[in-house]
Amino acid sequence: MLFRSSTDIDVYFRSWDEYCRFVYMFERDYVFSRGHYRISSDTENAVSYETHFNNKDWNVQLIKKRFYRTIEEVLDDFDITVCKIGYDGNRVVTRSTFIDDEATKTLRFDAHNPMSHKRLVKYMAYGYEPAPGEIARLCQSANIDWDAKRTDHYA
Repeated sequence: MLFRSSTDIDVYFRSWDEYCRFVYMFERDYVFSRGHYRISSDTENAVSYETHFNNKDWNVQLIKKRFYRTIEEVLDDFDITVCKIGYDGNRVVTRSTFIDDEATKTLRFDAHNPMSHKRLVKYMAYGYEPAPGEIARLCQSANIDWDAKRTDHYA
């Protein structure tokens, strides 16, 4: 299987108004059609819902800290190449070396953010191997906050 299975869904929006409309429809319609959900966290960055659907537990995270005009803008904001896949309602979009890196379980950063070091460990636990020189580049990055706690969509 080329792509890993995931039960995490991150939803990005173009505006605050679009976000609010989605939350309203999700909370109203989901309760009537599917059953229950639970808000597991509500931060400045996102609201996370936990639910059970199709015999799986799902985490749906609605990102509200930043808004994007296009799916490409969203993907270009991610640091790790194997995270650069998205669906905009009409098409699946990938960036960078996503397909090759996912197929070979190679962990490669296009950019570093304050949480990159923690994401490196997380994805290594998923079975990814850092690309040659990736750990050294990460350690030398000025963008790393070694004491950072999860406060944005990078974790």
